[in-house]
Amino acid sequence: MTPSLPAPRRQRVTGSVPVSCNLIDGGPDPGCTPGALDSAVNQQNIGQTICVPGYTGRVRPTSAAISRIRGPLVAAYHESMADFYGPFGEIDHRIPLELGGSSAIANLWPEPGRRPNAKDEIEDRLKADVCAGRITLAEGIRRVLAWP
Repeated sequence: MTPSLPAPRRQRVTGSVPVSCNLIDGGPDPGCTPGALDSAVNQQNIGQTICVPGYTGRVRPTSAAISRIRGPLVAAYHESMADFYGPFGEIDHRIPLELGGSSAIANLWPEPGRRPNAKDEIEDRLKADVCAGRITLAEGIRRVLAWP
């Protein structure tokens, strides 16, 4: 019998907002947003973490936590709040929560555009492939980091 893990807790937004970043081909600046992993998720426990329905909702930071860093992060990427919000935009995880990403600033970036977007579809497919055992968690993360 596999030992059970503690119930997942909401992640905290940690780290410092970078000074200056640029969107690169519509994606995050890897120098500012290299990605960061949640140390509580690994290949051996995906059946108790990311592959459990509702997992991301339980670990996603509160909207208040994201709101506190939204302005500074958008400014670091040289975007205006008016452009970011009009008509759409979100603070996104470079390595998605559904693949074991963390909510460290190193994994957050202001993603412009409509929601849902093409990246969301890719993340959903990669999670399905990881949970079905078609690819490893590491391979899913490698593929999402290669996007766009």
